[in-house]
Parts: sequence; C-alpha cells; structure tokens
Amino acid sequence: MVRIPCHVRKFVGDRDMCFVLCSLKFNHIFGVTEVLVDTGSPFSVLSPTDAIKLNLPISTMHKGQTICLAGFKFINHPLGQVHLNFKCAEGQHSVDMNMGVLVPTKISRAILKDVQSIPSIVGIDFLEDNKLIFYFDPSEKIAYLETKDQQQKTI
Repeated sequence: MVRIPCHVRKFVGDRDMCFVLCSLKFNHIFGVTEVLVDTGSPFSVLSPTDAIKLNLPISTMHKGQTICLAGFKFINHPLGQVHLNFKCAEGQHSVDMNMGVLVPTKISRAILKDVQSIPSIVGIDFLEDNKLIFYFDPSEKIAYLETKDQQQKTI
C-alpha cells in the first residue's frame, strides 16, 4: 500500500482541515499546489487563485456547470485529464483524473480578491476514481490518503 501524508491545519471557522501538496501537469502547463481533501465535494477543481498562478485564461472559460461555493457562483469549467503527483514514503504516487477550474461567473478584481482564500479541492471523485482511503484523526492531527491495492502507479 502507498500512504500519502496530508497536513492538518486550521482553515474555515478555526476548524482543522486536511490538505495535501501535489504537482499537477496537463497539456503544457505544470505547477505545484496544495489541495483541500473535501469529502463533501462531489468533484475536484482548481481554485481561481491557482488557475491564475498557472496562467490559465479564466476570462475565456465559459463552459461548464454552474455551482455555488462559499457564497459565490462559479462555472466548473472542465480542464480534462490532469496528471497529479504526490510525495510519499515510497517515492512518488501518480494519478490521472478529470478536473475543472472554478471560474467566477462575474470576474473583477474585487471578486478575485474575495475568492482568493478558496482552495483547490480534491473531492469524492478523486477518492473513488483512484481507489483511495482517506484517514483523518482530528484529535491527533493525523491525516493521510492510502491506496486500497498495490496496482497504483508508484514511481
């Protein structure tokens, strides 16, 4: 089994939440980001802030499902297949999955400033598609992702 460590830190409402550091690659774009492991989210998305850091043209991204998150309306613009790499004790663990970008339905400097604290998210689709188990013990501040079998790609 492969174990991907998460780090636990305070986030919304001074509650502990789990984040994992990953590198991502799709098309000719490469970057490193921290994603929130969100078991309440049905999908995985890049935040507007991460999209801007990766030089994605969010002002031209108009296709996708409209969703509400943190009191804001977004378009979940599909990116397609994204390659994610995670550090683990065994080396690197890689997965390929479909992701989207959270694009505000109205884009302005003020709105981009308001949504800058929204993190990129890996949701239930990430856990299901990659056969990952999520372990979180908030009292001990321990969290990790673990593969169900050894057929996953480890480098």
